[in-house]
Amino acid sequence: MVFCGADFEVSKAPVAPVALQAAAKKAVNEAAQKTQSIRDFAAELKSRLEPSLGLGWHVLVGADFAVDLRFVRRRSPRFSACVLLSSKKSKMKVLLYRTTPAVAPTPKQEHEALAEDSDNANAKRKVVVFESDMEETMQEAVLDKAKRLYNYFDGVEDSETKIAQALKHSLTFAYGPTWQVVVSSSRDLCCLPIVDEGMHVDFAVTKLRIVVYRHAGTRLDQHLDSAQFGKRVAFILATICLLLYGFLSLNSEVLERCKGSGKAATVGLTAEDDVLPEGCSAEDVERANNHAWWKTAAILGMSAFTMLASLIRVYSKSLSPKIKHS
Repeated sequence: MVFCGADFEVSKAPVAPVALQAAAKKAVNEAAQKTQSIRDFAAELKSRLEPSLGLGWHVLVGADFAVDLRFVRRRSPRFSACVLLSSKKSKMKVLLYRTTPAVAPTPKQEHEALAEDSDNANAKRKVVVFESDMEETMQEAVLDKAKRLYNYFDGVEDSETKIAQALKHSLTFAYGPTWQVVVSSSRDLCCLPIVDEGMHVDFAVTKLRIVVYRHAGTRLDQHLDSAQFGKRVAFILATICLLLYGFLSLNSEVLERCKGSGKAATVGLTAEDDVLPEGCSAEDVERANNHAWWKTAAILGMSAFTMLASLIRVYSKSLSPKIKHS
């Protein structure tokens, strides 16, 4: 038996680089051909992603789900990290993504849905915990928030999305970033995330399946972000040095003519002493020498920063494997 018919196609949104789409589609359909259950499929898919796309991939498989995730957004295929695939025949979806630290400020107040205290919001709901490594106090707080949000948005259109957004807001307010939340109206869901220790719980509230965990990206992602930032800074500094050199090169004929030795720039000497260049004062010589020094510094700085940017680029390429196009 083949899981979901192995007919997955890449969805138009979110937009993913072509190389990532091709690699993900190949891995998903090959994994589907070799597995039968949803969990075996997710595990097989994850094992296939890492050799071709590198470490740090989260796998989410289900019939229908809403998510509020913080994933890596880059133009380069090696860094872009979110792709959604779906099977028309089986109505199953596969979401592959890599997380990244949140940049938005931490909320200053609790979500409005949880700030209200009403009998309806506190109505009892059946909760079943499937998997958790949270300490009991935090787990109870998360379950309580989820139950109250379920009651608050019960009967509202697209309630899964609203619950995911509100729960992430509340957890960020209470515990800080970076939380990932998955809410599904179907119990047929499998999430294989990478989580911070003690920050993961998978449970159900009545008809909803909810997965909550905290993860802000692997160390590899953090190294890649730092390398990318360093490379850009180096290129900017190299460009500034180039512009400075170009500016100093304009209208420098007089200054070039007045260049002399340090002795020639000594205050008090004149052209009659046969030390200063003809038609130049000591101040002109000093200014010309400073001008020449800055030109030399600018060209050396441009070369050094360009070389530094190139070295950082080579280093970042060595951190993670390239996507295989074959």
